[in-house]
Amino acid sequence: MGTDAFERNGRVMDYRTLPLSEMQAIVSRFEERVNVAQLANPATKESVKKVISRAGAQRCPVRLNRLSMDVIIRYGDALADLFCLFPDDLVFVQAYEFAIGYQTPSQKNHISSIQALMQAGEWTDEWGTRWGHAFGGVGATPVHTPIRDWSQLDDYLANRMPDPHASGRLDSALRALSIHGETKYCVGAIHLGLFERLHAL
Repeated sequence: MGTDAFERNGRVMDYRTLPLSEMQAIVSRFEERVNVAQLANPATKESVKKVISRAGAQRCPVRLNRLSMDVIIRYGDALADLFCLFPDDLVFVQAYEFAIGYQTPSQKNHISSIQALMQAGEWTDEWGTRWGHAFGGVGATPVHTPIRDWSQLDDYLANRMPDPHASGRLDSALRALSIHGETKYCVGAIHLGLFERLHAL
């Protein structure tokens, strides 16, 4: 069997061809198990703060859970077993996937990060950048940019920039903060800073 294949009920399957609902179930189960393990372990928030301020600590804090979606779906429970044995001291929190951008709950053509990063397809984010993902790929790539030359910049800034104050923009980060905020050091993660965003535009 190749590295993309696994056996289930006597059949060889490719994890990349699982139904989206099954992929979502694997990711949900992984996240739930890892969250429970994090909470069952001693609080490490204060020891991480000591390390950051160079006040010493018994050990170096770790953040192992930094995997792409395909790895979680491919190894599911076995990977969760590992992270349950060695829970992270730092929890990275992001409100939304950078290549998707913020989506309102009622937005048409809503796309999940699992769908975007596991299936072949294209979508346009809130910045107007069109992204594409190839089957079997591990990340999205801009395939069309909203600013084709500098003469369009002023119009873009005046009329098409996303509203940073949109109600609910950061709400999806609240769940992780409510679970881990008291016991683990939480870090707000923003991918595609201004430099990278400029390239995507």
